[in-house]
Amino acid sequence: MLRSPSLKRRILFLALSAITLIWVATAAFVYLDAQEELDDVLDAHLAQTASLLIAQAEHELDEIETEHAPQLHKYSRHVAFQIWENGELHLHSANAPDTPLAAKDHGFSNATFNDHKWRVFSAKD
Repeated sequence: MLRSPSLKRRILFLALSAITLIWVATAAFVYLDAQEELDDVLDAHLAQTASLLIAQAEHELDEIETEHAPQLHKYSRHVAFQIWENGELHLHSANAPDTPLAAKDHGFSNATFNDHKWRVFSAKD
């Protein structure tokens, strides 16, 4: 003969199910919020790096004798940059293409080259 679960077991099962559901929802919310914050931090880093490149290139672009910047760190291949002047590419990282990365002249955009998606920040001086 089959017996139905006791009231204690049913309440325990419902309580554990509710707690699990709340934890999963909280974890999903925290993950999505953290991802958004990380995107904002990385975008700010791109903008700051671009402003430093502009300031540096403004004074020394004519003195640079190479068109490719050296890769100094193992993560260098994950970051690409280009310096254009009057429509001519003057300096770029070794992993950057010879064509403009972004369609926009200023601001953030997304680009794809070499089958990889890139977050791009463009700025003018």
